[in-house]
Amino acid sequence: MVASLGAFLLGMSTLPFILNMIGSWVQGEAAPKNPWRAIGLEWLVSSPPTAENFEELPIVVAEPYGYGKTEPLVANPDRLEVAHESH
Repeated sequence: MVASLGAFLLGMSTLPFILNMIGSWVQGEAAPKNPWRAIGLEWLVSSPPTAENFEELPIVVAEPYGYGKTEPLVANPDRLEVAHESH
C-alpha cells in the first residue's frame, strides 16, 4: 500500500513538468539563433549545419571557455556567419 501511494505521488509530481512542456510547445515563442550569446564555433554556423560547416577553416584566437566575453572567438569573424545578436 505504501509503495502504491509513493508511485502515485511520484507520477503526479511529473504533471507540472509535462504541462509546462506542452504549454511551451503550443504557446511558447521560438528561441533566437543564439539565446545565450555564446561565442563558440558551434554557434557560428547555421542550424541545421551545411555539409561543410565553414567554407574556410576558422582560426581560433580565444580561450576555449570564454564565458561572458563579447570578443569574437575566431580571427576572421567577418568572413563567417556570426550568430551573435547585439543586446
